Amino acid sequence: MTQFVSQHPSLPSSFQGRTIHSPEGADIFVRWGGAGTVVVLVHGYAENSDSWAPLAADLMKDHTVVVPDLRGIGRSSKPETGYDKKMQAKDIRAVVTRLGFDKTVVVAHDIGNMVAYAYAAMYPDKVERLVVMDAPIPGIGPWNTILLNPGVWHFNFHGPDAERLVAGRERIYFDRIWNDFTGDPSKPDEDTRRSLCCSTCASGGSTSDRYMPLRKRQQIASRAGADEILLTGDKLGERIRALAPDGVDHIVEVAFGSNIKTDTEVLAQGGSIATYATNAPMPEIPVWQLVFVNARLFFVGSDDVPAEAKIEATRDINRALEAGWKGLDIAEIVPLDQIAHTHELVEHPVKQGRMIVAIT
Repeated sequence: MTQFVSQHPSLPSSFQGRTIHSPEGADIFVRWGGAGTVVVLVHGYAENSDSWAPLAADLMKDHTVVVPDLRGIGRSSKPETGYDKKMQAKDIRAVVTRLGFDKTVVVAHDIGNMVAYAYAAMYPDKVERLVVMDAPIPGIGPWNTILLNPGVWHFNFHGPDAERLVAGRERIYFDRIWNDFTGDPSKPDEDTRRSLCCSTCASGGSTSDRYMPLRKRQQIASRAGADEILLTGDKLGERIRALAPDGVDHIVEVAFGSNIKTDTEVLAQGGSIATYATNAPMPEIPVWQLVFVNARLFFVGSDDVPAEAKIEATRDINRALEAGWKGLDIAEIVPLDQIAHTHELVEHPVKQGRMIVAIT
């Protein structure tokens, strides 16, 4: 039997994973593992938490290693605001405390330095040691001199027009970053580059890296048949309530882990939530809030769906594709004789996207 092997960096499969809601309006995906002194690893630009894989595998031998995806990147949520470093530092603090930790070592790289510096400044008694690597910190010399270097033009490359220039060319943009700023540009190989680009730009990016313009997203949803279109972000629950003052009777959820809090806020008395997908294998469920509104939860599998509904869903998907939807990301296509290993990859994902079993 040929064993499935992922070529891009990935955190150890023994790491646990969950999504934690930050009071600052983001849902932060985090993985952790090991035992010992707690170390938080904060990734950099054009990266995600998997970028720490080699170091995490070594550190976990005698440390508890906590590795989040910053808001807007990877499997964390993509709110429209909140990308200043103080806000992101509050996200990290929420992760640390919800996991039951308090004082930690903080290790950061690239723009993660800015988040880590803000964290240490805001919670100085909670940081045992601070390590910042490979990038300057704004406001601390020689920051102003560095900004004069033409090689860092991307620091000021943001806004609607920048999004239009990069839309559809995200890989070119990120290749330039990896080629110019990596010590050995061959180290982020093709598989790694493809994976990182997928987790950063296809999922919405971060701050100025939101390369699909919002107007285009709205147009695609409208052409696919949506009556009302609300983009995720700040006060989403309030915006939904403005359209449905009495609450929403039925919610079909495809990102249960990220959205269950908002779903609970907007659900009508006696309403229902049906879900067939989640971004986290073990999401937190606000049980009492759901009990108080007499909510019903349905976890739907393929066998629960009538054949005629599947046919209509196929037609809907075709209409969405015609309207401009790019389809679902596919992580890997695996032979049928490796289906057991496929289940392991679903429960402990190492790549963004769906696992497909080829029955041929």
